[in-house]
Parts: sequence; structure tokens; C-alpha cells
Amino acid sequence: MIGIKAFGSYVPAWRLSREIVAKAWGRRPPQGEKAVAYHDEDALTMAVDACLYAIGNRDPGKIDGLIFSTTTSPYKEKLSSATIAFCCDLRKDILTADLSSSLRGGTSAFRLACEMAKNEVGRNVLVTASDARLGEPESELEMNFGDGAGSLLVGSDDLIAEVKATFSMADEFLDVWRRDSDQYVRTGEERFGQIYGYVKNMREACLGAMNAAALKPEDISKAVLSAPNQQSLNQLVRALGLNAEKQVQDPLISAIGHLGSAQPFVMLQAALDEAKPGQKILWACYGDGADAFILNVTDAISSHVPGRRLKSWIDSRMGISSYEKYLRFKNILESESTPPKTSSVFASVEVVQDVRLYGSACKKCGTVQYPRAQVCISCRTKGELVDVRLSRNGKVFTFTKDYLFASVDPPQVMAVVDLEKGGRLYLQMTDCDHESVAVGMPVELCFRRLHEGGGFHNYFWKCRPVRGEDNL
Repeated sequence: MIGIKAFGSYVPAWRLSREIVAKAWGRRPPQGEKAVAYHDEDALTMAVDACLYAIGNRDPGKIDGLIFSTTTSPYKEKLSSATIAFCCDLRKDILTADLSSSLRGGTSAFRLACEMAKNEVGRNVLVTASDARLGEPESELEMNFGDGAGSLLVGSDDLIAEVKATFSMADEFLDVWRRDSDQYVRTGEERFGQIYGYVKNMREACLGAMNAAALKPEDISKAVLSAPNQQSLNQLVRALGLNAEKQVQDPLISAIGHLGSAQPFVMLQAALDEAKPGQKILWACYGDGADAFILNVTDAISSHVPGRRLKSWIDSRMGISSYEKYLRFKNILESESTPPKTSSVFASVEVVQDVRLYGSACKKCGTVQYPRAQVCISCRTKGELVDVRLSRNGKVFTFTKDYLFASVDPPQVMAVVDLEKGGRLYLQMTDCDHESVAVGMPVELCFRRLHEGGGFHNYFWKCRPVRGEDNL
């Protein structure tokens, strides 16, 4: 058997009401809001969050591969999956790959991971999809696009959902695209693309998977169908003969927006969070063709506890107060700043402590410290310190608010954090209400952009107030 062992998702804390966008352009406001990545987030950092929750308390050393899918990679030439694997403390002798340029890159990556597990190329393969797409200002896409990430751990044992059938197809159809020189996503004629692109391809793929599994529409417990909008989904549901109220998973567009290549992963977690043993899930994604899968939920789902339920991500939210602030978050309104001086050599030397987040532990007295050191700060023992992975949870020991630091969202809160398993870090705080920060506040560490010095993205760990329910 091949299938899903675990899952994880990430939805940014910030939300932009579509009413605010519509008001900025003097238009009639649609309902709902969309999730917006903070100014220090991108597709890579969001994927790290989703992957860490998919891994949970498992040994990361037993994961044999990581495939990352996005249409908004922070680099045009650099393997983001390698950075994500390093953040998650995976082994170096694993397969890493990036799949880009397609909204169904994530489901294509999932199929590749299943083939790897089937052929015993990798017993455990982590697949993640993440996107932060830009719709042109004053367009429908600007209101529709949200940001987020999802991950699946694929393997052949301890499955919570078994893959019973697959069907994939390719089609040359120009309805959504972005050229190398484009900042914003472009679209063709919406109605034409909906009928002859989305509905036509998704229907063929879904029926192909259902036929391969010898299932009829009434046999499907939940249809998880990635969709650009509710209207397109409704038309597909009718074409497949499904019951919209009882069988179809909410695409969550009203609550968080269309999450690009991450949408099918986040929707699938929503379905698995509520799934029961024996249920049949139809899971499909569109993009220059379509991928479709039939998943059979196993008995293991009853005892599976996700690191964080999707509802917890959605419910823990912060509102963006103005359209201008949203534009700054997205770097559409550029601000003048002088990036710090750094170098690729310095970044490489410090990669273990800065990306893997390793400190030192004294073998004599047990003190954990950061940065990595050769001398214990407690007992002064020399040469008896070993590398140790630091905890991602802690409490604020003390903090300050810096109003002079150049920030998109001032003031910048700086916090000294005592970690649960030892170690003390001085970190920027992100995703926070400046007025609610307090000594003793529980925080969790998150991987974020720090600055753009040296002509490359400098990533580091920050802290944020704990969001919602965490089962790790």
C-alpha cells in the first residue's frame, strides 16, 4: 500500500478584507477575506512551517526525500527544497527537487513521491506546495488570491489514507499564465477558460480516477476539488453528478482565498481533519491538464493527531487595517533602505546554527546555549560541547520596541526568548500585536526573511505569539 502518513498546513496570520480592496478602487465589495503573507514571509518560509507540522514528532532523519512545488519561488535559480530540507533537519543524502510553473505542481509531486515509495526509492517522502501569488491591483485576481502552504508525508506504512487509483492528463490551454517578465498573473477570457479548460479537464481526470477504482459518484464520501472560484467548482460538481452539500469540500476561497498550488493540499487537510475510516476521497487539481486521485481513509485516521488542525490556522487571524499597508506587505510600494552587508561565505559558515537552528549543549553540566560555542557559559568547561537542535517553543524573558528600526510595520519588537529545552535567543518578533507583547508570553519560532544583503535572501528564525491549538 502507498499513501499518506501525515499532513500539515500553514495559513498566514494576516487577513485582508475584500471590502477594503473594493473600497480602495471604488468597486462593489465581494464577501470574505484572504490570507496574506507578512512582509517577511514567502513561499519558502511558509513551506517550512507546513513541513514541520507534517513531520511532527517523527525522526526527520528517516525522511528520504523532499519535493517542493510553487509558482512563486523566491529564487529563479537556486533549489528551495534544499533550504527547506535543511530547516527541517533532514539528512543530506536525500532527494530534493523543485517543481514550478504549474498550479498542479503539488499534486504532480505527490504522484512522483508515490512512485518513489512504490519502487522503494524512498520509504518516506515529504511533498510540500506553497504559493504567494500577486494579482494585478484593481483586478479580480487581487481579491481572489490568498497565501499559504500544505505538506504531505508519503510512504508505504502507517498510512492514514491509501491511494487506490490515479489519473493524470496534460492539455495545452492558455487561461492562466505569468511570463518570466511579469510581476502579476495574467488570465484569458474567464468564461471560456472555465468551460473548456477547468471543467473539461477536471471532469475527464476525475472520471478517469473513479473508473480506475470502479467507483460511481454516489460512492464518493468527499470530493476535494481545487477550483479558481466557487462558480467554476459548482459547474464541475454538476458535471460529475455530485451532491454539492453532502459530498463536496469547501474550497475555502471566501475565508482565505485561492492559495495557488497549495490549495489542494490545504483543502485535503480540511477533509482529513474530519475524515472517518473507510471513506473514499476524490482529490483533484487543475493546471494545463489535471491530476486526480482516489484515497481510501484507513483505521489509523482515528488515532492520528495532526500537529495543528487547519481550523486553528484559519481562526487565529489578524486584520490588515488598510489597503496601503497590504501593498507594503507585498512590496508593491517599495521603500528605500540600505541592506546590511553580508556575504555568501559568511552565510555558508553559519548555516548550521542559522538555518538548522543548532546550538551547543555542555556534556558536563547540560547547559544549552546559542550561538554554538567551544566553552560552556555556565561551568566554563572547554571542548565538551556538542551540537544540539534547539526547541521551537519558549517564553519571552524580556523585550523592547524599536521605533527607529526600518520596518514595514513599525515598531519592531525585539525579544529575548528562553526556549523550552534550554537556550536563550535574541530575536525579532513577527505576526504580533505590539500592545499585547508581555514578559512570559508563550512564543514559537518561525523561519522568515531577515534582509536582502549580499544580493540574496537572508533567512533566519524569528519568534511569534503562539497561534491557536498546537498538538506537537
